[in-house]
Amino acid sequence: MNDNHPHPHRKHRTENERPIKGSEQEQTHLPDENSGAISRRKLLASLGAAGLALAAGGALPFGTETAEAAPTITVYNVRDYGAAGDGMTDDTNAINQAIAAAYSAGGGVVYIPQGVYLVDPSPGNGIVLKKGIWLLGAGEDVSVFTAKPTGGSVIRRDFNPSGPNDYLQDLFIGHLAIVLNHPAAASPSNYVQIGFDFRNITRSTLFECYVGNYIRGGVSKTEGVWEDMAQGYGIVFGNVSSGSAAYAGGEVNTAVRCAVWGAKKAIVLDDSSLSPTSAAHATTVQNCDVQICELGIGSESRYTAGLTFENNIVQTVIRARGSSSATCCYRIDGYGSKAEGGYIEATTADHVIYLGGNSTRNWVELGYYSSNGAITDLGTNNRIQYLNESDGRLIDSFNRTARSKAWVTFNSGGTIQGGSGVASVTRIGAGDFQINWSVAYPTASYAVSFSNNVDASGNAGLVTVRSQSASNVRIHTYKILNGGAVTQIDFQAVTVIAELF
Repeated sequence: MNDNHPHPHRKHRTENERPIKGSEQEQTHLPDENSGAISRRKLLASLGAAGLALAAGGALPFGTETAEAAPTITVYNVRDYGAAGDGMTDDTNAINQAIAAAYSAGGGVVYIPQGVYLVDPSPGNGIVLKKGIWLLGAGEDVSVFTAKPTGGSVIRRDFNPSGPNDYLQDLFIGHLAIVLNHPAAASPSNYVQIGFDFRNITRSTLFECYVGNYIRGGVSKTEGVWEDMAQGYGIVFGNVSSGSAAYAGGEVNTAVRCAVWGAKKAIVLDDSSLSPTSAAHATTVQNCDVQICELGIGSESRYTAGLTFENNIVQTVIRARGSSSATCCYRIDGYGSKAEGGYIEATTADHVIYLGGNSTRNWVELGYYSSNGAITDLGTNNRIQYLNESDGRLIDSFNRTARSKAWVTFNSGGTIQGGSGVASVTRIGAGDFQINWSVAYPTASYAVSFSNNVDASGNAGLVTVRSQSASNVRIHTYKILNGGAVTQIDFQAVTVIAELF
């Protein structure tokens, strides 16, 4: 059930607590970082804009809300609760003890000093967030959580779908890394890990954090091929219903300057498998860097509204080994959201932008992108704007399907040598091929062009369209004879490009 956010009383400090005085002039330097403590100045510096607010007497994440009433910030160092940070000792319980101590005292900063902390993400375990907690590391390259090889969430909240549940909000997590630990080879039957599981957490922030299967910080882990690194989830926002109240938070969250390298879905809101009726309204993903994934950044629920995706980097969007899912740099369902700016470099992605059939009144302004993937709008009253790469024209797709582009290069036997947005090529006979698109166009009236069309002797040939539908195109290839006559033959290679404006 939702609580009324009472101000919990502050208990007397214990020997494990680390007070930091409220006066900016009074710098109480605590033991060095390796011993687990942090000075007030370093704490405020680590918080960026949030630190400036604290220094100026702004809102605190715990206890009372004014500087006058809260002269100290209490820091709970996980080393004081038994965390080893050696990458071999299971530190899950020790970190949760530090969180529990801060929660019991009305809130505080739980500090993760430099080290590699082994965490058990299995159901019922993981790092469990509580009200009034700020979880801070010494930097995303040096304060590293590494997951044990089992499915589950590394950082999460306690939540009982049968209820009741507290309304958990105003959390801050910063300067941490999570290295996921999936099997070396991806397969549909593998266990699934989630790095930052923010389902049913509200009005909270992830700041300068890292998560992924890619090696980071002091973790020693064999780097695999990229197709096998696209496993699990990086950051998940959303909610599931609570038994005592259908609405149980999960919205108005922010991820800023975070990185996800190596996940099936890097940053996903309202995942269709994890929480199909979810609605992570008004969530912001800003200045983040995602790479080596099937889905870069996306929302998968028809119920979600008011999202902001701004100035993010999306690169190396690939299909995981054994997967048949379409790959997307951005996917947006729901309504009233906006994506703008940033940098996209994903040559093999199926979709640069994918607006699903349940999308409406969304606005996309593409910045730089380099991809052969489609810009696909299957919704209603959406708007996609971008500059045409060949002539700089502004393409504005308001209330109609945007540019969708697919291409394929194949040899004389119909074997695909490269492409995007193509499901298969069938050789029907000599010089007779049918190309089947991965996703059907909304109309059969798309442009088809050809390149690289040479015969076995390396001479230019002729390609014509025999028939065309929304889902496929059939072509004939001809050798040009002396005198201009033609004969139907196979080419050593041909490239077919389909594009809808």
